[in-house]
Amino acid sequence: MSRLSRLVPRLIIATAVLHFAYAVAAPNNWLPMLRDGLFDTVRGQSDVIAAERHGDLWFLITGIGLLALGTMAQQTVRQVGRLPVQVGSYLLAIGTIAFVVEPVSGAVLVIALGVLAAIAARPSRADAAAPAAPRLPGSLGHREVRPSTGVDGTPGDAL
Repeated sequence: MSRLSRLVPRLIIATAVLHFAYAVAAPNNWLPMLRDGLFDTVRGQSDVIAAERHGDLWFLITGIGLLALGTMAQQTVRQVGRLPVQVGSYLLAIGTIAFVVEPVSGAVLVIALGVLAAIAARPSRADAAAPAAPRLPGSLGHREVRPSTGVDGTPGDAL
């Protein structure tokens, strides 16, 4: 297990925490939204207020998504010993879309995390030389093979 494979999920989780902190602390539209009853509190507002509330909402939602991606990546690294290549792909997709829509944002950080994740997911020379690990019962791709039995319960071809 590479040091980078262990580091990338932690960086994703840290980015999620930053998203949560920003969503709650600045510019902090949650109290006015709570006073307005929270439900459907963006629509019907002035364009400026609606934009601020959308921003806070999407920072919170993105934080949840990043937290999910980071914790699942961390669990996979612990179980398998490698970071899945999909983690880098997802981060690059999120970062690229965010950068195209809003170039002056934290999208560059997400793109950088995606590049790091892609590098961490590459198999090392040791991984390529090692034999494939056996699949454990209950893991994906494992199929239990049972001997067939005859009609009378003795081993043989089942009818």
